Amino acid sequence: MSHLAKVRKSVSDIVKVELAPTPIVKINIYEDESGYDGEPLYRIDIVFDGERPGAEQVSSLLLRVTDYLWDIDDERFPLITFLTPEDAKDYYDPVKLD
Repeated sequence: MSHLAKVRKSVSDIVKVELAPTPIVKINIYEDESGYDGEPLYRIDIVFDGERPGAEQVSSLLLRVTDYLWDIDDERFPLITFLTPEDAKDYYDPVKLD
C-alpha cells in the first residue's frame, strides 16, 4: 500500500469518528502543491448530508488529522473543505462558458 493510500485510509477513519453522527457521503483526499509559497498540502474534501459540522467538531478534526500526519513524519498541512452534495456538483464540474 502506498503512502498516500495509507493516509487516505487513516484520515478517512478519523473524519468518520470526529464528525459522527454526521452522515458522510464522500471523502476525497489528494496531494496538492499550491500551499503558501508552493508548499505541499493535503486537500481533504468532505461531502456530508445533513447539518453542517460545528466549530468544535471541525477544530477537533483538524487537530486529530494534523497530529496523525506529524506522527508519521508527514509535514503536509491538511486543508479541509466541507461540501453538501449540491455544492459538490458545482465544485467538481468544470466551468461552462457561453
